[in-house]
Amino acid sequence: MEEGTDLVGAVQARMAGAEARIRPHIRTTPVEVSSVFSKRAGNTIVLKLEHIQHSGSFKVRGAFSKALAEAGDDRPVLTASSGNHGLAVAHVAGALGRPAEILVPETIAPFKYALLRATSARIVKRGRTGYETLAAVRERAGKGTHLYLPPYNDLEVIAGQTTLGAELMRQDPEIDAIVASSGGGGLVCGVAIGAKAVKPGVTVIGASARNAQTFYRSVAAGHYVKTLERPTLSDGTANALEPGSITVPIGAAMLDETILIGEGAIHRTMQRFARTERWMIEGSAALSLAAAEAIGKTGRFRRIAVIICGRSVDPAKLV
Repeated sequence: MEEGTDLVGAVQARMAGAEARIRPHIRTTPVEVSSVFSKRAGNTIVLKLEHIQHSGSFKVRGAFSKALAEAGDDRPVLTASSGNHGLAVAHVAGALGRPAEILVPETIAPFKYALLRATSARIVKRGRTGYETLAAVRERAGKGTHLYLPPYNDLEVIAGQTTLGAELMRQDPEIDAIVASSGGGGLVCGVAIGAKAVKPGVTVIGASARNAQTFYRSVAAGHYVKTLERPTLSDGTANALEPGSITVPIGAAMLDETILIGEGAIHRTMQRFARTERWMIEGSAALSLAAAEAIGKTGRFRRIAVIICGRSVDPAKLV
């Protein structure tokens, strides 16, 4: 717990700087009450619409925070990603006028590969798995020619995500619980630190797919637990956590609860959101919404906010 407390303090010390750096570059995304999901949950469900953020997800907050943290560092940017983080890094590089190189696994989904190829970044396939791609990008970053923008395992990146939690609580101070998806943990840890800085009593809950439990089990144990993961519609949270990630002790220190959600609930929520809210959202966003619905039915909270974290979804998955 002491390690987690120290890491939380290190992120908190970076919050004001991250806010000042990234605010000119990001959108203040709206919050809306969902009448459909509120009725289903039996309380008020508030949607934080981060899927309409630049590049289609919350990821630009952390990417801008890291890219701008070192004044005068104008090296090309580099990262590893098979989805939202890569799109965010490409956007950040374009906004700052820098070249970007994004390494992706050879097994990347064709839909996401096409999205990345449509950006101005150089896309390079390296490694069969996300872990192999991450190892390749770390080796490349060690040469010093590029600025590496990690997807989550970095204090400045997490500080960037705290702006989302703080922004949400300022928009709607009556929220008494927040649900965010958890894979690598950068989103939910940042949201927890930012939200609790504004309203210390707010409950923050991490939602994980039942088929991708590495973060869930690691936080419960207080250390990294290697877990066999299966395919999930919440592919943005799958195979995401690397050993030794700082998000595990931060999550253990800051998260009030964690919850697992099955594939059926994720799929039904993606479909229902498309029909009733008229937006397509990815599985990791539907994961959080399905979790909020389940939590809402317990009657413990009056007003639950859900981070609708991204929209990188193949329409075929909504069938």
